[in-house]
Amino acid sequence: MASFAISCSSDSGSGECETISCQNGGFFVNCQCDCPVGYTGINCSDEVTPSKVWITKVRVKKFANSDGITGWDGPGTSPDIRLEIQKGATSVFLSNSYFANVLSTGNDAYDFTLTNPIETTPGNSILNVILLDYDQEDAVPTDDDYMGSAYFSPFNDFSGFPASMNVDDPSGNYRFEVFMTYEWN
Repeated sequence: MASFAISCSSDSGSGECETISCQNGGFFVNCQCDCPVGYTGINCSDEVTPSKVWITKVRVKKFANSDGITGWDGPGTSPDIRLEIQKGATSVFLSNSYFANVLSTGNDAYDFTLTNPIETTPGNSILNVILLDYDQEDAVPTDDDYMGSAYFSPFNDFSGFPASMNVDDPSGNYRFEVFMTYEWN
């Protein structure tokens, strides 16, 4: 749905309008800016808050390779990473799959695609992305180990409606790239 803002002026009385430089991909048509979805205003410079942001995928870009003692799965082994997303204290996504014996080198990434994207709304948008060391298939299965996490809000932590954004934990040891789509009513 496009938003229109009329901004015509004519000092000469000829009925011609002054051209406006439309921003954010807007087009100047019939003496006004035709703004793309998500923008409004005389020159399309004002963002419209989405009614919903959908989280569609999380890419794990950085994590601690060890728990600092014996390694996540014992000496000489690498973690088996699994992803969870919580909204408040409620788990809204727990991956069925995991990446076995992986290391974070700074040049690799591990994608977790959400088959059922997570819906967030402006009043309900703080999420916690949690990285776990998957231990269910170990020789002696145990609960997954918490590795690290990062909180973010898809409504407060960006501008310009990016396709993805980086989310870091406060220590800088964990980085996630969160992929999003937007909806306006």
